[in-house]
Amino acid sequence: MTDCKICAIINKKVPAKILYEDGAVMAILSDEPTIFGHLLIFPKQHHQTLEEIDDKVTSQLFYVASYAATAIFEGLGAEGTNIVICNGKDSSQKYPHLVVDVLPRKTNDGINFQWDPKKLTPEEMEEMKTKIKDKADVITLGKEDTKPTQAPSEGKEETMNYDEDNYLVRHLRRIP
Repeated sequence: MTDCKICAIINKKVPAKILYEDGAVMAILSDEPTIFGHLLIFPKQHHQTLEEIDDKVTSQLFYVASYAATAIFEGLGAEGTNIVICNGKDSSQKYPHLVVDVLPRKTNDGINFQWDPKKLTPEEMEEMKTKIKDKADVITLGKEDTKPTQAPSEGKEETMNYDEDNYLVRHLRRIP
């Protein structure tokens, strides 16, 4: 897109403080940070919504966001992070390009993500659940069997597979 600042950064037409780049995604320091250490992570192909992006690129986007959060914890001594995605034009999206914001958080940092919860009737809750669940039932994870998992039965020990692809093991290795 010709007037997309993110695309201009990707094409090296606008300077940026690049922290990470691969064939699918890029991570930069925000030039208008909400807080010290604010990072932006985005796909290198122009897309405005998460739904438009290939699943492999989406996985890479969140993989990089996860590692960026770890770098913020370790490098800046953050006490927490917020990972925020404004998905689509009516979501307060600053750029016409999907961006994942990773924000370092500390106690009393002045950032406020509070909103007043809506009071819904039980009927409205049921209607909302039905409308979303009807569409969510088609979610699959590639060609894997997506049977719901059950909590371990009382008294039975849960076994885990500790191979290289195990999400929990990979994250344990990253803990400082």
